[in-house]
Amino acid sequence: MLPKELQFVCVEKISLHRVWDSMGSTLEPVLGLLRVTKNLLRLADLEYAQGLERISQLPFYALSNLLTLFSHDMPMLPLIQHILDYILCRPPIIVVYLAATLRAQCYYADLVTEEWALDDTVQKGCDQAIGRGG
Repeated sequence: MLPKELQFVCVEKISLHRVWDSMGSTLEPVLGLLRVTKNLLRLADLEYAQGLERISQLPFYALSNLLTLFSHDMPMLPLIQHILDYILCRPPIIVVYLAATLRAQCYYADLVTEEWALDDTVQKGCDQAIGRGG
């Protein structure tokens, strides 16, 4: 726990650099994060990224994670606290790197778990787009 004299300063910084960016009248800040995620995936694996882009121009599968700082699908408060501790102790761009890494891990390791699985239709579409199954 932070000392009392630092708590308000930290809340101010989090509000300015994390919350404020997502509170505009449009979703432009979040769409910007999706564009950066798209570009990062292109740098990591162009063929895979192009396959995903045939389905959707932006990686909308990452939207809930970017909006909620990965707390959306967490079943228990202690897990959410750990994730937020990790994310808030790093630069704001960490959410983009995490979103791209999780998607790449799902692809490369064929990771399909209840927590991170894509909808079957989306997964099949992704697999077909990159020529990995029918």
